[in-house]
Amino acid sequence: MFRGGGVYIGEYNNGKRDGFGVFEWKNGNRFIGKFKNGKEDGYALKFEQSGGVVTGKSRILASKWKDGEWEIVSLEDVG
Repeated sequence: MFRGGGVYIGEYNNGKRDGFGVFEWKNGNRFIGKFKNGKEDGYALKFEQSGGVVTGKSRILASKWKDGEWEIVSLEDVG
């Protein structure tokens, strides 16, 4: 478990997230993709919720990351 209640399931290298994995924040947001040296890096999908699962809106971000920062983002509202 990470600070703030996040959970990571995936590959590690030298104790850091490295390779393919899924990170889920306590609020239900989820990142599915590649990590390098503990940071988001490469192509990924990020699912975000606002207002809760039942009443809120959701969106999907198809993105490319480099060193934990977005390089390219495509956003789709789905709810």
